[in-house]
Amino acid sequence: MSRQCRDLSAVLLGISIIYSNCNKFYKRTVIDRLSLRFDEGVSFGEDRLFNYKYLRGCKCVQTSSALMLRYIERSDDSMSSAHIPDRFRKALRLHRAKTDCFLSLAENASENERLDFISYDIAKEALNTAARFGCHREEIAENLPLINRLTVGEITEPKVEFDFVIILGSANCGYRAKRAFEKFGGSAHTRFIVSGGNIHSTGGVTEAAFMKETLLKKGADKSRGFVEDRSANTEDNLYRTAELIKAMPDVQTDDMNICIVTAGFHIMRARLIMEAIPFYKRQRTFFLHAYGPNTVPDSWFETPVGRQKIYDEIRKVSAVSGLGACLADTLFPDL
Repeated sequence: MSRQCRDLSAVLLGISIIYSNCNKFYKRTVIDRLSLRFDEGVSFGEDRLFNYKYLRGCKCVQTSSALMLRYIERSDDSMSSAHIPDRFRKALRLHRAKTDCFLSLAENASENERLDFISYDIAKEALNTAARFGCHREEIAENLPLINRLTVGEITEPKVEFDFVIILGSANCGYRAKRAFEKFGGSAHTRFIVSGGNIHSTGGVTEAAFMKETLLKKGADKSRGFVEDRSANTEDNLYRTAELIKAMPDVQTDDMNICIVTAGFHIMRARLIMEAIPFYKRQRTFFLHAYGPNTVPDSWFETPVGRQKIYDEIRKVSAVSGLGACLADTLFPDL
């Protein structure tokens, strides 16, 4: 395949037309040489798998804008309108095959381009699955827990007393502070750290300052609250709060119970970042989920805002710490 065909930008142009077989001409010699056949054991996406294998074995691809086919989609009997059992599980297998194919062809792509391609594809597969929920309500129970694993991960309610509760900021982080106080405000031992240096959506104050005020209004003990108001993102939040705790003279900085409070759909990314910071590896660290109105795990797919937030977060999760290339294998080893 020529260098032009191997460039990732050229490869990306073909994504929208790669799925179907009926709008393509194939060389029989390539099919015979590669012994290509449809996988009869696959009920969804077998045309894609065929094309991925064909692409890796051919020398060049040409496209045409000429209209040579009229496609009639049956409303009741086609696979696109029928219930597809475990659709997202099957989509993940197609995602692996697609990334293997396209990244092998895009030999000149940078690491950032590769991660961006992977994160884009897995996020789109998640939203394409969720787009079916309105017409196929039975697919919610089959697929939603798997999609949520991309952002929320495995969550258990913490039931221990904490030395520190760290609340990570956002543009509308008041609900996180309220959730933290409702859960841990009654503890006489726990210290709260609010972290966030960006300006809150209400304007004029930082995220940390807004959460501090929220905690005080709820009745939090001022002497047990600490403010970190310089960080600009989740990674910054976690590094700076770790440094803040280590600088406290009365704190034994190993083997503590620490709870991190953030939006539920941010937890997977926060966990991946946290696991790369040595300080947190020496502690017993838990997460407490808080949810805004558009990110509730059972209903985020019902609003455009919720769908966009989940899409954006899946892309961030899959690219964090260079994990994108193995995200599906890391989060779904059982598939």
